[in-house]
Amino acid sequence: MMARGMRMDGLTLRVIRHPLVFHRPAQTSRDVLTSKPTYFLLAHHPDGRFGCGECSLIPGLSPESEEVALKALQDVVKSAVLDPDSIPAQLPAVRFAVEMALMDLVSGGKQRLVDNAFSQGETSILINGLIWMNEPQQMVQQATDLIQRGFKTLKMKIGIGSFSEELEWLKVIRDLAPLAAGFTLRVDANGAFSRKDADWTPLQKLERLADLGIHSIEQPLMASDPIGLAELCRESPVPVALDESLIGVLGADQDR
Repeated sequence: MMARGMRMDGLTLRVIRHPLVFHRPAQTSRDVLTSKPTYFLLAHHPDGRFGCGECSLIPGLSPESEEVALKALQDVVKSAVLDPDSIPAQLPAVRFAVEMALMDLVSGGKQRLVDNAFSQGETSILINGLIWMNEPQQMVQQATDLIQRGFKTLKMKIGIGSFSEELEWLKVIRDLAPLAAGFTLRVDANGAFSRKDADWTPLQKLERLADLGIHSIEQPLMASDPIGLAELCRESPVPVALDESLIGVLGADQDR
């Protein structure tokens, strides 16, 4: 943590609710998100500096509920103190907001937490273009738009429908973004391979994905099946990345 051991008191704090409403529904195999609860923690120092921290929550995934997060933020406001170490690790979104507001104040209230080439706009960070679940033609259009915008790595959400049909969509997208042309294609199942499938086992699905040159798959099985996930990781021809399985894991020695 950048602000470990740091604190600042004598501040005027307040919380602003600012829900983020998606331009279009964000569908995964788990659910559909149309908005995202977000709060800003605003900090004013007596010398005129201003800091801002963001508390961003994902319903159903964030360890803290919106109600718990808001109560914790209100307690911070009442204390007039920014002290990240005082926020329990079980409230990561709240802790992040406090740390961010503090670091903003420390850096002069410029909304630039770290002074480097990226924050100064001199360099960029490569990210993947995300293809949300939708009708097949819509997903192909998303891929086309991302490629035209210059993305070389695409990540596609899978797991809502028939795997055989999804394979066909993936083949079309792979043709649009061929491995030979330097494109990387990843998939995110959000645990969907845990569902019973009369036609495919999870390993068979991964073998077919490997045939398409898929770079990696994120969370093929539910986090509630750590043993099955460990076994699948050992046999998978496609590298497996974890997501939901890491929620609530607070240390390297914690057994999951």
